[in-house]
Amino acid sequence: MKKNPWIAAVANFFVPGLGYLYAGSKRMWFAILLVVGSVLSGYWMFINAEVYSLMTSLFANVIYLSWGIAFAIDGFNEAKKTK
Repeated sequence: MKKNPWIAAVANFFVPGLGYLYAGSKRMWFAILLVVGSVLSGYWMFINAEVYSLMTSLFANVIYLSWGIAFAIDGFNEAKKTK
């Protein structure tokens, strides 16, 4: 079944790995590890928010934005490969 590449891209942007799961990628274990890692990382950052300085959080946001864009592009391409 053909998957919508835009849904995979948006899902991968917000939760890396979720777009791969949606697209039915052959990299399922990678996708599962990305989802679990993203959720645990987000939870850890949420409960330890007072530890981060403004510069640390700005740097982390730039990194997460660049990763999100990269995973969105890859999720889009993976969904285009589905039949």
